[in-house]
Amino acid sequence: MNQKSSITLTMLLGLVCTLIVASISQAADAQKPKGHYVSNSDFLGMYGKYSYETLTNKKFSDIVDIIKKAKPNFKVKDVGTSFPSTVFEFDDGGLYLILSGCTPHNCGDTVNVIAYDLGSANKAYVLAEEQNQEFKIYGNPSEEVRNLLVYHHMKYCLNSGKS
Repeated sequence: MNQKSSITLTMLLGLVCTLIVASISQAADAQKPKGHYVSNSDFLGMYGKYSYETLTNKKFSDIVDIIKKAKPNFKVKDVGTSFPSTVFEFDDGGLYLILSGCTPHNCGDTVNVIAYDLGSANKAYVLAEEQNQEFKIYGNPSEEVRNLLVYHHMKYCLNSGKS
């Protein structure tokens, strides 16, 4: 390959990467849920700063049981490397504890995002990224909660778990 061909190929690859990043950004914006992340200070004191803290605390064993209703094969080690917990409030007042993390030594392929409904205290929904880089959503969430799971995964987990 000569120098001119190499430069042309490099420019073409740069353009393709730019288009892919723009498409991902547009998809993330399109999925943005209607609401906002809540200041965590009150909730972190109650639930713990990281997802693994919450899910290994015997005080919250009921949360793990509720997650397993949505995704029966869920194991706490699936979020053994955990990201900071957050709380999301929808514009309509729905409040969700967002727990996320990945399997230790395999964060590139095993991210889980959990939306635990603080209002009903008996519903949880799970977005699980599998080894083939595709994700599945468990628990049959509403479209709003589904958007929250996807948005959180794209905005926070992909940026912090796969660097």
